[in-house]
Amino acid sequence: MRKLCISFSILFLLLGASFPAAAETAKIKHLVSVYVDGDGKKLQYPEGVACQGDSFLVADTGNSRILRYSYKNSTLAAEGQFPLENGYPIVIQVNSKGEIYYLDGKERRIGRFGAAGEPKGFMKFTGLPETETVMLRSFRIDGENNLYLLDIFSERVVRVNSEGQFMESIPLPENYGFFSDLALDQRGKVFLVDSINAAVYAQNEQGDGFVLLGKNMKEYMNFPTGISIDRAGQIFLTDQFGSGLILIGRDGSFLGRKIAMGWIDSLLFYPSQLCINGSDEIVIADRSNSRVQVFGLAE
Repeated sequence: MRKLCISFSILFLLLGASFPAAAETAKIKHLVSVYVDGDGKKLQYPEGVACQGDSFLVADTGNSRILRYSYKNSTLAAEGQFPLENGYPIVIQVNSKGEIYYLDGKERRIGRFGAAGEPKGFMKFTGLPETETVMLRSFRIDGENNLYLLDIFSERVVRVNSEGQFMESIPLPENYGFFSDLALDQRGKVFLVDSINAAVYAQNEQGDGFVLLGKNMKEYMNFPTGISIDRAGQIFLTDQFGSGLILIGRDGSFLGRKIAMGWIDSLLFYPSQLCINGSDEIVIADRSNSRVQVFGLAE
């Protein structure tokens, strides 16, 4: 499957894909690229990133480990690593206590490290309604350290507390394609990205379902897979097959397409997860370039 996706991306590049333009509302500037850990070992197909204050974490998927870097005042430094025996981390998050959570893409389970880096095993979920079967594609952590789980098997978003105890379940909307990721805004509202239909869904006012935000945007993007929301409510998507960054307004309107496909710094090739820190810097797992890139955002 991986070879198929990479081949599709190469074909997409050779064909010289283009998308309609839209009003540009923000400028994106490349700041730094990360290729190695503190010992000089190269990253390999990183899929996940998580922002935390003046640092960010990387799910270095191909090397079965999690890395931490600090980035402050334009200075980058490797701070440490957390090895995973035969692990395959694809999504990573950190809670308010500094505890690290990661989704293992093979086991489809969420593992944990304590704030001091001690392994805490895999989470167990209790009190789930109807079925105990959970197949996770992604997850997020809110300000109260509750987890929002994108369960693609039972077609729902499940909220559990930090110990895995069930709190609520929100069914996915009808007639969707495939949800790859979810995000939370500053108020804790849940957003979903539908990769096949190139669409974003938002939690409804009642909180018990999802509604299409704007319309599908296949004319602007190919296969969006990562989603993040800044402090102003602007939505950012990584277009995986199209190797770009998409900006969407709070009302679902298309605001612009940033970054192009390529291999040199400032370009992307098959990007995956992204996060936005408190300085409006965008960290992107540039998967098939085996690196992580940091971009600055300025109005």
